[in-house]
Amino acid sequence: MAEPASKGKIIQSAWTLLSQVGVDQFSMRKLAKEVGITASTLYWHFPNKDAIFAEMVDEVCAEALGAFKVESSWQTQLVSDGMVFAKKLRQRPFSAELLFITPPTTEHFWRVNEQFLKTVDGLTLADSEKFTIISIYLDFILTFERDRQLHQQNADLRGKNQQPPATNLPANIPILTRMYQQGDFNQMDRDSTLEWSLTTLVKGFEQRQQETE
Repeated sequence: MAEPASKGKIIQSAWTLLSQVGVDQFSMRKLAKEVGITASTLYWHFPNKDAIFAEMVDEVCAEALGAFKVESSWQTQLVSDGMVFAKKLRQRPFSAELLFITPPTTEHFWRVNEQFLKTVDGLTLADSEKFTIISIYLDFILTFERDRQLHQQNADLRGKNQQPPATNLPANIPILTRMYQQGDFNQMDRDSTLEWSLTTLVKGFEQRQQETE
């Protein structure tokens, strides 16, 4: 006899399906088939796809919250939490895209935002500026991880470790051509690039803080 469907099993299957088909091709019908239940049973647990996506967003945010570590300064705390959040997103394919398209309605999503805001709350900036800082910061992390996923998909289509030919690049973009030929484009999805970028953002936030002192 088949194991009864539970919300936990459905969400686990939803992650599997999402990693296979992506956000655009994800459907309730496909998920019901993945779980091994009827569509009506699936709808009994979740009213629509958006409700499933919200549950998935909440889960990945909960995983990030459980992995955050206390650091010695607000600067290192921001970078550390940012790297942890990115890592958890990476472990769940297409989760960054889910965070972009899913309304912020779940507890753990709000708690992730609260964690980042708490890190900068002691700065001598207006609350609106603190909120803007964290919005910029989180948007960068989500965009970076979404682009990383797209880069990986494109790499899989081309074949591993194979660059597309650069013969069609216009002659009047010498700087881009040089960077491309050096392989700089292939470094854009690395952890070292993300950490450098987050550190640079934090240095900018620190400069704004110093201007108010």
